[in-house]
Amino acid sequence: MYHKYKQHPLLKMSPVDKRQTLCFNNGKRGAKKATPKLLEDLDFKKAVLFALNRSDVGETVDVFSDGELAVVPKITSFLEEPLMYNESEEHKANIQDFEPENKGYNPTKAYELFKKAYNHLFDADKQKTVEIEFLVAKTQEERVNLARFVKNQLENCFNQQGKK
Repeated sequence: MYHKYKQHPLLKMSPVDKRQTLCFNNGKRGAKKATPKLLEDLDFKKAVLFALNRSDVGETVDVFSDGELAVVPKITSFLEEPLMYNESEEHKANIQDFEPENKGYNPTKAYELFKKAYNHLFDADKQKTVEIEFLVAKTQEERVNLARFVKNQLENCFNQQGKK
């Protein structure tokens, strides 16, 4: 929706550094509940990265947001370096394998990585249903909407055969 209004003469935009981050494995060592092996699997983490269509965030969650591939927003710069970090060669090299031209969105690759992680971890039980628990502060509607967005994106990408 934002793109419809960004050229409007009465709209003044100013950069805001606001991040929403998806974290894995936040459990404490020695906790009663162990971190599920799937959440520790690198292929699964990459599958999640490729499954999320960051361009849709502005359409469905926050009209003033522009989903990005990296944690560091485009507007970030450091006092020592006048170049925006996302424009630096170092940053470009760091994200090259994650298809920056698509903001990391590649549902085909995501599904293949998910199947690889699933088959590796659940080899004996191919009917195992994957369940992921989201911990979200319900005090902010935007965060709840973002969690719902992520949930829907993952279900649509990973549940192509209707059983995982």
